[in-house]
Amino acid sequence: MKLGWRLHNEPSTLWARILTEKYSRGGDLDNRIRRGYPWSNAWKGIMETRELTNQGMGAVIGDGRQTAF
Repeated sequence: MKLGWRLHNEPSTLWARILTEKYSRGGDLDNRIRRGYPWSNAWKGIMETRELTNQGMGAVIGDGRQTAF
């Protein structure tokens, strides 16, 4: 889950760009996952916990000055 969280929050890091390009053809992770592709253990873990990771994500509003509704 930690790698999935980091992939979401740090998409411009080298490791995230490499994994995204390799396994999702550089596109949106939800729509372009390569089917039948031999996945690494790290990517398998990210994909297996992706739904749970997404459920736990949210935004911190703080004092509300920087949040537009």
